[in-house]
Amino acid sequence: MKKLSLIVMVVMALALALIGCTKYPETPEEVVKACYHSLVNSDYEGYTSFISADSQGLVTSKEFKEEFEEQLSSGWEAQHFKEIEITDVKIENDTARVELIVYYNQQSSRYPNGMDPTTRYLVKEQGQWKILLK
Repeated sequence: MKKLSLIVMVVMALALALIGCTKYPETPEEVVKACYHSLVNSDYEGYTSFISADSQGLVTSKEFKEEFEEQLSSGWEAQHFKEIEITDVKIENDTARVELIVYYNQQSSRYPNGMDPTTRYLVKEQGQWKILLK
């Protein structure tokens, strides 16, 4: 009986551990959204996890880290970030293009209409979509 209880407890602990694991986003849209959420949450490590190997040199440079921290230290994006709307996705083999609009709750000189329409390009690396920085 004690063995059965121990086995049940181990199985339950493993199940809870697996439930708590964060799964890497599967689609280009999910990767783009997760990347933006990392940005507005000042999660540099999370942000860089969504960047392609070809672009890692850009995001790991001292200049980029300083700019990232400076831009986020103002907190404007995090305070005023509202949502992301994916407007178009094109996937061809191991590349993707995601058209999106980032909406903010407030206008600024950088975002006079309170929105930032942009395009993100992605590439599939080892089965995961990653963002190419251009």
